[in-house]
Amino acid sequence: MLKNAESPLKLFGKKFSLGQQYLLLMIISFPLFYLAGAGQAVFWVIGASFFVIGLHASIYAIEMQDTIEPEFVLFDNNLQTV
Repeated sequence: MLKNAESPLKLFGKKFSLGQQYLLLMIISFPLFYLAGAGQAVFWVIGASFFVIGLHASIYAIEMQDTIEPEFVLFDNNLQTV
């Protein structure tokens, strides 16, 4: 939105200021929220996210992780004392 703050949006040959853009967005969004039910839409998205996460967890191959060597050493036991 910072880009639009510097120059107004041109749509169909008419310039819209940032305030007018927000007003247009609200006019379009509120009827959609009313028809879809904002709470229902939020819980649908949360439910779909849990489904995708659960599906990924169910097909994730843990056995493959045991064969991969770490890329770094946490403790170096070969320290030399002076």
